[in-house]
Amino acid sequence: MGRHIRGIDEEDLTHWDRVLLPILQRLARERPPEAGPVLLALWEAVMQGRVRLRPEVRKRLWHLVERWHELMRSQGDPKVPASTNRLEGWFGRFQPRARLTRGLKTEAGALNFVRLMARSMA
Repeated sequence: MGRHIRGIDEEDLTHWDRVLLPILQRLARERPPEAGPVLLALWEAVMQGRVRLRPEVRKRLWHLVERWHELMRSQGDPKVPASTNRLEGWFGRFQPRARLTRGLKTEAGALNFVRLMARSMA
């Protein structure tokens, strides 16, 4: 979210855009539970034309409104990770090993590879 907000051109922003962008950024970072209904009410005001936002800011607001329940899931359920960094790291380490398997032609070689992968995942 922050990367997308930093990419928005500051010169073309309206007053509402300048006020709302830091708030959206803070909500995405802190994720307070009470922000869901507030974001939805703000989106409804934008859709009714009471609040005018630039298309880029409107897109960021809709992104938060649409995915708020997914963002909150990681806070309510400890089994759900807040980020996928651990999984991404595992895939990064797995790729070179997966390339090695292309050359495994024997059953013994395949079993050795499976044991190696099981050991690294434990």
